[in-house]
Amino acid sequence: NLSPNESKTIYWHSSYDNDFTNVANVSAKDELGMQVKDSDSASIHVIKETAPHLTIYKIDSPDPVVLNESLSYSIVLRNDGDGAAINVSIIEAYDNNFVFEGANPSPTSGNNVWQLGTLEPGEYFNITIYGRVENRTDMIMNNVSFNSSNAGKGWDVEYTDVLYYDANLEKIAPDNVEAGGEINFTIIYSNDGNANLTNVTIVENYPPYMTFVSASPSPTSGNNVWQLGTLEPGATGEINVRVAVGYAPNGTLVVNHVYMNSSELHREANKSIVIMAKPKLNIVKSDSPDPIEGGNVLTYTIVVRNVGNGNATGVVVIDTFDASYLTIQDSDGGTVNGNKITWNIGNMGINEQLTLTIKALTAAVDINTTIYNFVNVSCNEGSAAEDSEATLITAPPHMGYPFLEIEKHSNVDKVCLNETVEYTIRVRNIGDGAAHNLEIVDELDDGMEYVNASPVPTMNGSKLIWTYDELQPGDEIFIKVSVKMTKEGIRTNVANVSSDEVYDETNESVEVINDTEPPSSHKVFHGKVENVTVFGLYILHYIPKTTYITIEAIDKPLNSSCGVAHIYYRIWKLGNDSKWHLIFNWKEYFGEEIHLYELRGYGKYEIEFYAVDKSGNAEKVEWNDVYVYESEDEIGN
Repeated sequence: NLSPNESKTIYWHSSYDNDFTNVANVSAKDELGMQVKDSDSASIHVIKETAPHLTIYKIDSPDPVVLNESLSYSIVLRNDGDGAAINVSIIEAYDNNFVFEGANPSPTSGNNVWQLGTLEPGEYFNITIYGRVENRTDMIMNNVSFNSSNAGKGWDVEYTDVLYYDANLEKIAPDNVEAGGEINFTIIYSNDGNANLTNVTIVENYPPYMTFVSASPSPTSGNNVWQLGTLEPGATGEINVRVAVGYAPNGTLVVNHVYMNSSELHREANKSIVIMAKPKLNIVKSDSPDPIEGGNVLTYTIVVRNVGNGNATGVVVIDTFDASYLTIQDSDGGTVNGNKITWNIGNMGINEQLTLTIKALTAAVDINTTIYNFVNVSCNEGSAAEDSEATLITAPPHMGYPFLEIEKHSNVDKVCLNETVEYTIRVRNIGDGAAHNLEIVDELDDGMEYVNASPVPTMNGSKLIWTYDELQPGDEIFIKVSVKMTKEGIRTNVANVSSDEVYDETNESVEVINDTEPPSSHKVFHGKVENVTVFGLYILHYIPKTTYITIEAIDKPLNSSCGVAHIYYRIWKLGNDSKWHLIFNWKEYFGEEIHLYELRGYGKYEIEFYAVDKSGNAEKVEWNDVYVYESEDEIGN
């Protein structure tokens, strides 16, 4: 109820986007029950306020992107408000692995700032940025932001996956291999990137001199192709290949290549190998017949082979035979020199064989005799081989008869008068029967004088006699005789042996020299020496204290047993009183070093010396002055 003059106020709130009129109605009944009512209205004009609204977004292309390939970003800034945005700028923040290459439109500052000014309602701004990813990474993040004086700030982030393709291919093998042998190659491959490699194929290339033998795993095509299909990141594998190596010149370099191909990349690896080839010579010698009776022809067969894996050059075969028992009749093209036969073969290829045949006449022998024949082969490459062959030369059928042989040798060919010579007498029974009642006689020349003998002989004038009951086949007797040579000239000594069955004799001559000439001696300087002629009369030798002196002497004739027996010397020194003072008197020289400085220091010395030979001939005294200086300024002063 509402009493007279009473009022009531009602408040309410509402919001409108447009102009509007509000109508209010009131109705009631009075005390008489009559309807009363009233209405009123109010119109409102709505004034609208305008404001900008900016949104930004960024799109990459392509995603994922391949490392080092082109990547672009599209940036769109839009004003979705009903008011203008003022002082608008866009700032791009690049990932450290992204390389900026350009933009459309170009930045207004640096490479990442665009000042746009005002952006009207409904207006948008588009930027395209070009670049690439240069470092390995799985993902990059690029951030873009905007600023406006009246529209605030905003940003967007774009993540781009990065694909990088990488692979490793390696080939492992020894650095060298023998020609004719085999070698193993190990191929190791792997996917070192972060993306699949597709249509992967390994292709092996076999160089000259190498032939496929086997592989694990086996090739999928031919003998050199392996189809691997897709290789995931981190995947790895290994292929083992075995090849045969042919014959090639020593030091031949071969390069073995292997290739890894895929839809995304290509890799290549190689291995250099040196083929080692060297010859190996083999030689075998045989004889026929063996045994062989003396006086018949013996055949030697020499077989030479190169069993190595390289050619042999400058091949030489040398056969050494016993010339005492063999006379070469046919050397098969070889050159005979003394007891050697030489063949200059030249070159021998791999597995090449050569046969040489020698025909030799054997000497007749009284007792069975084994001879030895040696052969060797060599080449420029250093390979060598040798062989030997023993041959039994048989004597004629046993006759049971002795055969005595006597030899006599002196210990010198020339000797000085009155010196002693030693003779050796050797008696052998080279027959096949015993010799009985042996008598050995050595008759001395009239220029010889008996000294001694072993064993002691029986003397009969100038004859020395030894007797033995018997000498069996193959046995021998040795006698030593010493005599003094009393006459000069050629002295000949005759010796003979006799038995009930056989006789033999020999002789030996020695030249006896009457040595009447004295020896000659001289001094030798060891170190620095300066020779200065004084007054044109004699030579003064200047030496430093480090130079020492030795004395040498010779006696003629040089090729005889005559020689120097003794050397004597003494040394003087010139004193401050200008007189010579004897340091030591005559003494025998035995090859010692003479250091003058160590005797009396610096100064002038005189050395006197002479030699005596074995015949007693003495040379006249030689002398020389020697000055030991402290400074080279003293030379010649």
